[in-house]
Amino acid sequence: MELSSTAKEILVQAQMLMKETGGTKLCVEHLLYGVLELADYLEPPFDKGMYEEDGKRVRQMVEKDFLSIASAREQLKKSAKADRDRYVDGRATLGRASELTHGGQIGAEELTRAVLEKSTPVMESLKTEKNERYANKDARYHPEQIQEQNEEEKKSLTPSQAAFLAALIEAALGGQEIQPSGKRPQGKRRTKMGLFTYRGGKVAAIIQYFLFGILVPAALIFALDKFTGFLHQPHTPLVTFLGMAFVCFWAFYLGRGLALVFGIASSALGNFLDILLDLGLIASLVYAATLAWNLPEVPFWLRMASCIIALLVLTIGNANFENLRDNGDITKTRIFLSNEEGTPDKIFFHTLTKMLYWPLLGFSIWWIWKIDLPDWAIKALWIVAFLMVYYIIWTGLVCHNLRYEKSRRHRKGARFAKFLMTFHLFMFIPELVLMLHWVFGWFPMKTWVMIVLGIYTLFFFISSIGVSRNA
Repeated sequence: MELSSTAKEILVQAQMLMKETGGTKLCVEHLLYGVLELADYLEPPFDKGMYEEDGKRVRQMVEKDFLSIASAREQLKKSAKADRDRYVDGRATLGRASELTHGGQIGAEELTRAVLEKSTPVMESLKTEKNERYANKDARYHPEQIQEQNEEEKKSLTPSQAAFLAALIEAALGGQEIQPSGKRPQGKRRTKMGLFTYRGGKVAAIIQYFLFGILVPAALIFALDKFTGFLHQPHTPLVTFLGMAFVCFWAFYLGRGLALVFGIASSALGNFLDILLDLGLIASLVYAATLAWNLPEVPFWLRMASCIIALLVLTIGNANFENLRDNGDITKTRIFLSNEEGTPDKIFFHTLTKMLYWPLLGFSIWWIWKIDLPDWAIKALWIVAFLMVYYIIWTGLVCHNLRYEKSRRHRKGARFAKFLMTFHLFMFIPELVLMLHWVFGWFPMKTWVMIVLGIYTLFFFISSIGVSRNA
């Protein structure tokens, strides 16, 4: 069975969904997902020019049966794991596509026609799916409808204009004179920041947050020591721990304020900082307990409890990314075999949060059971750490480059962003060679290795400049 390049990519998308949801066989619904991805050809992975013509023809076919392609695709992806037991085997559909070509090459249109001919309960429920959240995505493929809607809005009165006209008619009938309305009287502005609401706008709320957050706890400590001499007296371990916990929560409150400030510019960054602050609070409270009770080491039960809580915090913080409001240009890209959607900031910090699972899980296992690692395992961990850092930097550069590729606004610096991303990709081998030299103690580096790395770096530096010129 011979497939065209577009049909092969449809199967790749179908297989990715199958693997993500734990499926064991390719079903009609998986193939439908690949077809819907192609129909949304302005988004990755089908946003390349080679797929545009096939995407247009497939979209025309799919739009006859589906009310909203974007809504159907997203709903199919969200419910794929829960509905996989209702999925229908897709082998007959692939056979039908081969029949349509009479044994020739299967293209995107033949595969789409075969999928649409096979009606399943899941497909029928998706045909009427329409979410207003994705209306703009569907509207991009019909610019003439947007233009007509804009013209109708220009011709029609806005609600404020209609209300003013009604008041004008009423006043004219009543013989009253209408004065042009000025600014409406406004009440005092109040801004909620954290748990409390402050007077004024955002800047005033930030100043009050830190002002009260510093002065009020400091005044309480000063008054307590002034009248009771609390800081200069010996205490029981429990009282000492409570005092240290108060300082930990004080620092957490101030750090939380910084996260809220950064969250104004980027909600994804604010959520990521919240996760780090929560993890830092857990670690500081455990350390405070060991100091208060003068423990030689952290007890087993406390190690177990703190690691479980830390993993729960990371899980909740990771899930919270789905509830963030995107205030910038929303895009979609593939990060480590998974499709991510949102602003570049959200994609980066969401990916970074998911990557924290493995280090935290590995550290928890090592710390709870106090495992002695052999020398080879320590070296292997250093190499894994290098790969993770390299991937984090790569993800950051990809998301930075997305600001220019998918933005609705023209920004300077697109070529430099493309250069950084390309050069970092090419520099994986030299960086890995240096890392291996450091881990295994191979320094001083041999002369021929330095010459090869130098030529390699120079060649790909020039190549990266050439690639970036086409950005």
